Amino acid sequence: MVARGSSTRLEQARLRYWKGRAHEALGQLSKARSELSRAVKLDPRNADAYLMLGEVEFQELDKRAAIANYRKSATLDPVANPKVHFYLGELYSKTRKKKAAKKSLERFLELVPDSPLAKEARRMLGELK
Repeated sequence: MVARGSSTRLEQARLRYWKGRAHEALGQLSKARSELSRAVKLDPRNADAYLMLGEVEFQELDKRAAIANYRKSATLDPVANPKVHFYLGELYSKTRKKKAAKKSLERFLELVPDSPLAKEARRMLGELK
């Protein structure tokens, strides 16, 4: 039984996740990264936290870390956040990993062919050929 006033690891992880999102929205990327890193340590199955952490790292120009966290998010829940496949495709194409970029963009289009990002995904696929 959890004592009154205390919280579980998952509750703490959710709190850290939302704090991280708030910091990201305010442009406080260092604080966002810190909160989101804590969120994934508390709940390593939180695909949304890995996705958001990847977004923050992308904004900080840490492509390697962004790819790692996008991949973790996609592995944990490949369908719930289809845009993670778009982001991976975009980063892979920028790092000249054409095969991985193509695979990610095709997966994105398979999941959400009518997404507002679909046109851009198709354009990137065309450039990869």
